[in-house]
Amino acid sequence: MQNTRTKPEKTEAVYEMPQKVGVIYSDVRRDYFLTEAQYITEKDADKDARLISDYLEQLGLTVYLYSGNARLPERLRRDKPELVINLVDSVKGDESLSSAIPGVLELLNIPYTGPIYWAYRWTRINSWSKNCCNKTAFQCPTTSSSTRREIT
Repeated sequence: MQNTRTKPEKTEAVYEMPQKVGVIYSDVRRDYFLTEAQYITEKDADKDARLISDYLEQLGLTVYLYSGNARLPERLRRDKPELVINLVDSVKGDESLSSAIPGVLELLNIPYTGPIYWAYRWTRINSWSKNCCNKTAFQCPTTSSSTRREIT
């Protein structure tokens, strides 16, 4: 039997590679975090950002590294990156404030990686997320079955 399927026309979108890319990482100081365990999870944020920056520079891109702190909007306005890679997990040690970074990027009309502001914020609200999941076939437990221990 002969295959009569025809291949769909190949249409390629043309995208230009950004030439100026920003990488935002968590501003990590020990005094920002309530526990040593929280601090340990983010203490190498700047090193991780530098590693990504090195790879992007090998592609011939101009890369700006930004600490996710109060000076971020001013630096973004000055450098005008065409794209930002958001690696921020917390602001001043508080994970619930990490949605401020996509908010700043939205205000400045800078394209960025990661979820949009509201999706980012909503996933940080545990009870809201569980409620949404429970309204679907995916059921979430109402309480944790394990006990948490602080790593020392």
